[in-house]
Amino acid sequence: MKDLLSLAVFVFLSCLSYAQRDTVIVRPEPINDVLINPNMGITTFNRFNGQATNPPLEWSEVGPVTKLPQAATKPDFPDTTIAYLRWYWNALEPEQGKIRWDIIDLALEEARAHGQTL
Repeated sequence: MKDLLSLAVFVFLSCLSYAQRDTVIVRPEPINDVLINPNMGITTFNRFNGQATNPPLEWSEVGPVTKLPQAATKPDFPDTTIAYLRWYWNALEPEQGKIRWDIIDLALEEARAHGQTL
């Protein structure tokens, strides 16, 4: 029994020493900018990175159904990794059973082109 206990302790300690072998030390460089946290945090709404935001007193509940132009000057809004889009259902299915897949495909293409996910 004593030999079995000694063997178990030896195996346990061996596992602990092996687990410590892969320790990685990371020392991040300081930045003076927005830290883009992948798939977390702020999003663009019905737009993609680099596209003009809605004017201050206007609001759009309708997602893009055509390709939107890039802004003439970069908007004062940090780049994000997430694009949040939404459409009224009748924009995606104008007739019963006729889905506008082109809208979804365009949104996915634009998100990829702007370094974002939907």
